Amino acid sequence: MRRDDGQRKADTRQYRSLVGSLLYLTATRPNLMFAASLLSRFMSEPSDVHMGAATSVCFSKTKHMKMYYALREVEQEKEVKLIHCPTEFQLADILTKALPKSRFEFLRLKLGK
Repeated sequence: MRRDDGQRKADTRQYRSLVGSLLYLTATRPNLMFAASLLSRFMSEPSDVHMGAATSVCFSKTKHMKMYYALREVEQEKEVKLIHCPTEFQLADILTKALPKSRFEFLRLKLGK
């Protein structure tokens, strides 16, 4: 993000309100601090790009809630059956986390190799 990114200017009052909300949330959610700090640099002249970034940070969890309610609905209608998968059998871990050798080999075996 740059101060002058050639984009149309956003509503300064709305942007300040959004970033102010983010700064307030950092008291309970320190993982937001970097984003809030970066976005607060553009308080004087925010563009649509800055507004979009601030909005996506504020509402990033809403997509998870939409997914939760959508899954709950299809399960209640008996279209799908959700089954709990314990942490030790989460096969995706092999692709997303640094694992000890024993854990890596265990998951690799479960994948069929």
